[in-house]
Amino acid sequence: MIEDNTALIFRRASLVSNGKIGSDVMTMRILPDMIGLNQKDLPKYAPMNPGTLFKGPSEEDAHGDVDNSAKYWVLCTPDFKIGWVFCEANNEYSIESTKTRAPYMYENIYTHLRRLNLTTSSFRYPELKILQTNSKHVDLYNKIGTKGKKKTAISYDILNVRTGERWIFLESGTSLALMQDGIALRVGAPNKDHSFITMTPDKIQIISNNVEIWGRNKTSFGKHGYQVCGMRGAPTAVDGSVFGAIPDMSC
Repeated sequence: MIEDNTALIFRRASLVSNGKIGSDVMTMRILPDMIGLNQKDLPKYAPMNPGTLFKGPSEEDAHGDVDNSAKYWVLCTPDFKIGWVFCEANNEYSIESTKTRAPYMYENIYTHLRRLNLTTSSFRYPELKILQTNSKHVDLYNKIGTKGKKKTAISYDILNVRTGERWIFLESGTSLALMQDGIALRVGAPNKDHSFITMTPDKIQIISNNVEIWGRNKTSFGKHGYQVCGMRGAPTAVDGSVFGAIPDMSC
């Protein structure tokens, strides 16, 4: 029970143990107050927003290594007995040290964009907010193993806080850019087979090795009432090519 005059405080905490099946309660280690305490002496908090599931590399996964576990902001009482998990804590901010850490992996983002043959001319770094990235824990995820056979791949979900523009990048080269003046979607890396679609107010562009358009009942290019004429069979030197209307295409 929390009294009306009880103060609630934000503290940074290390994820010690993820919730088990049927429970969203997580074991948390308040930093730096609970460094060195045994797991049985640590508090268990549920998410602040019911139904929210937080999942990340825990100290259990990292064999007790606090540095490699996921960090979260918790809202709790000053004695830490009652609390809730509020949100994930950015890695660039640490209350355990007198100085803030280096900005969130700008070099990693820059290298990743260059590897995908993208440029950073479409945004200014100070305006960006990393909504999600797993790049810090990729090696750890691969070490502890996953249910699937695929190795963990780097991903970035980036928001421009000034313009609202959004970029999602995957290590494979698949990317989605939602901009004020257009949308760009790519599947595959530029130096390999890939498909690219861009949409602006005055043009839609599709670039791919193969483009297939197939309507099960009807394929229409505009509404002019004309039927598309197609060539049936291979041309011959004597009779030439046979042309005829394709019944399921019109323009």
